Amino acid sequence: MCGICGIVGNAANNKSVRVKQMMHRMLHRGPDGEGLWHSDKKEVTLGHVRLAIQDTSDAGAQPMHHAAGLHYVINGEIYNYPQLKNQLSSSVRFDSQCDSEIIKHGWMKKGAKFINELNGMFALAIFDERNGTVTLARDRLGIKPLYYTIYNEQLLFASEIKALFGAIDSSEWEINRQGLTEYMTYQTALGENTLFSNIYQVRPGHTITFDISRPANMKKIAYWTPHQKEDKSFSFGCALDNFKNIFHQSVERHLLSDVDVASYLSSGFDSSSVFAEASRIYNKTSNIPLTAYTGRFDLGNEWYDETGPAGELVKSLEGRHQKIDINAKSFIENFDAVIDSLDEPRMGMGAFSQYMVAKEVSFDFKVILTGHGGDELFSGYPVFSYAKNGLFGIKKLSELPHYGYFFLSDIQSSYKNEQGYGLPVLWSVAEQKKLLGLRDSNLTPWSELEKWLAKEDDFSNRIFNTYLNAYLPGLLMVEDKVSMAHSIESRTPFLDNEIVDLSLSISPSIKLKDRQLKSIIKTYAKNRLPNSYFSQPKRGFPTPLRHWLRSDLADFVSQRLIGTNNYLSRIFDDNELKCILQKYQSSWRRHLRPLDEIQSHKIWQLLSMESWIRTWSEKYGVELR
Repeated sequence: MCGICGIVGNAANNKSVRVKQMMHRMLHRGPDGEGLWHSDKKEVTLGHVRLAIQDTSDAGAQPMHHAAGLHYVINGEIYNYPQLKNQLSSSVRFDSQCDSEIIKHGWMKKGAKFINELNGMFALAIFDERNGTVTLARDRLGIKPLYYTIYNEQLLFASEIKALFGAIDSSEWEINRQGLTEYMTYQTALGENTLFSNIYQVRPGHTITFDISRPANMKKIAYWTPHQKEDKSFSFGCALDNFKNIFHQSVERHLLSDVDVASYLSSGFDSSSVFAEASRIYNKTSNIPLTAYTGRFDLGNEWYDETGPAGELVKSLEGRHQKIDINAKSFIENFDAVIDSLDEPRMGMGAFSQYMVAKEVSFDFKVILTGHGGDELFSGYPVFSYAKNGLFGIKKLSELPHYGYFFLSDIQSSYKNEQGYGLPVLWSVAEQKKLLGLRDSNLTPWSELEKWLAKEDDFSNRIFNTYLNAYLPGLLMVEDKVSMAHSIESRTPFLDNEIVDLSLSISPSIKLKDRQLKSIIKTYAKNRLPNSYFSQPKRGFPTPLRHWLRSDLADFVSQRLIGTNNYLSRIFDDNELKCILQKYQSSWRRHLRPLDEIQSHKIWQLLSMESWIRTWSEKYGVELR
């Protein structure tokens, strides 16, 4: 796990100095070592900061090279490295035990096609002298981030946006209005978009190849696209057996490390299944049992304390359990750092909780396992059941508000030209126009979703694709940023290539057997997790911000959103902000948790955008307009 960066183009502008500045802004991603390399003609400069996980010796240092003229940097882990090494070792010599070394030998054998053989999480940049190109690549689902821009006729790329600005000489930058409307609508910018104009993400499952003499000329290729190919021969029992075998193998792969590993643990089925499976494997070879980290909030409310069921599980496996207390004071002290770590606002309030738990993990561990992906791949959200069964999919009374929300959203989209495509919609286009002071502007936050879903007619498949292509990448971006802010590598066993392929072969009816959300994972969990897991509602690491925003944080919220020194007034209408805050503080919806969560997320978004503009102005000297 590392941070990578580089500059490609003409040899002017002292690229080595600028790449060093980019590296300096990512030292939290790689405190164990730094590497800098430039080509003979200085048209390509690569930078790397290292978090040493596999082969912690200098043999794993980057940039790495091949004598034929290959030079590259990579961030991430290749979990099928041992298998790939066995395939190649008869014809090439390996100089380390580092998984990153597999790239040069595989590329020399197969070129860019080798990328599709990698089972792991990665973002990489390869300079191939033989054809004068630089290729950027990102893993299938976007677990690892990679950004790029063309600036002064040069290609700049990096693991973080703040690193790009280490090489950009500008005191002002325009906000990307399309990315902004996507974020305000769906909580995340979509596709290539970021909230910064002319700064883009490499899409998950894509490569982009640049001509080093003309970096603006680029070729984008999707080397992998998720295609649902249902195996008609699969019964529920067959799918379950396959899941058990593949999940075990995936967790085993994700435990490969030369440093100690720990695990996040909520009382949800995904992180708990990961912890349970990992404990049984890890404890066989380690002198110290696997450690679990659980965040909790001291509110006197069990809804915000998941340590009960989680503690039962840890005790049954004779593990170690670290419980992290989080309160409103820690929010005020850490909020700006959370948003800074993200580079730009993304997703919901859970980023704060994740940041605080990661902060504690970092004192003892460099690698952490997570449960990301289980909901998206195996139909864990109520919207999946709604798409398959409509209102008849309701199995528990606690699910009713979710079904009601999506039912009303469907009705609304039939008479308004606004599409949620199964995603929660926070700000309507009309609300955004009021905030932005726009009247005639045409905001279309759903345009990227329409491209993805244009050829998909089945409603269930549309929902699956939306959450896999739009929602999950946002969650993964947040997880990468808040963990790497504390020099931690987070690993996602549910997103192993083989598990993803299995998910794509299983029909929605099997995933939702007997109208049960995530039926495969929950059936797998029987006899593995305590009974208390099966009698609780779905929570998803809940955060009590909706309570704090009207009490402990009320003054903070008021100061940030409508105070004399607030930064939101640069992009939003002050009177509209005052009206929104006033309605929120006295809203009747505060008595109904599901409805209040939505409007509280809107306040979180406003706070996040204010902190984002504030931080880039005061810390980085860049005024966002």
